[in-house]
Amino acid sequence: MNNINWDAARFGFDLAQLIFMAGVAVYVWWTNRSRATKKSIEEVDDNIEKIEADFLKTTNALERRVDSLEKDLSHLPGHDEMSAVHEKVNAVANTMSAVQGELSGINRTLGLINEFLLMKGNDRK
Repeated sequence: MNNINWDAARFGFDLAQLIFMAGVAVYVWWTNRSRATKKSIEEVDDNIEKIEADFLKTTNALERRVDSLEKDLSHLPGHDEMSAVHEKVNAVANTMSAVQGELSGINRTLGLINEFLLMKGNDRK
């Protein structure tokens, strides 16, 4: 009964201790890796939240600007109104051309009258 092989028992115990320590090393490595991955994910989540907040601010500002522009544009004349204004401007331009022609004629007549009066004044002398 006393024939216990202490060298074999010690080897078995050392082997069990080695396996246990390797398991602890793998566990520590795995938890540190998970912790680093979790920390990275949390940092990415924080960055995404900041970017989303900035995006929402920008979007809200753009929406206000677009609303303001739409309000301003609603008061401007449309294509039909601008076409009517264009026709009226053309009519005024045509009328001004006619008036210019008539004024040219009146100017020429006044020039002739002036010349006549000047010549008549020379005839008296």
